Amino acid sequence: MWGAVDLGAVSQHTLSRSLRSSALRRACGYMPVSTPAAHVLGRTVPVDLLAGERVRVAKELSDVPRPYPRQFVQVMKQLARKETMRKWQGSWDGSPS
Repeated sequence: MWGAVDLGAVSQHTLSRSLRSSALRRACGYMPVSTPAAHVLGRTVPVDLLAGERVRVAKELSDVPRPYPRQFVQVMKQLARKETMRKWQGSWDGSPS
């Protein structure tokens, strides 16, 4: 839903902030933990990457005639998740220490 719309920095920050508390609860962390660290510890994918993943799956499925084979959809989602994880790792590799 959100992936098709350019949210802008303010909206992404607002969504990220709202998901931060749930990530902190999952990670049993405290407020001084940074938002990216809370996502990693809580094993929750950041909302901008998750939205992009869902858009990629929807685009891929739009090229395939319905009804979709269940296994095909599962494979598409797995490939999209691997790509999302690669992008998430790339954001950590490129961030300053």
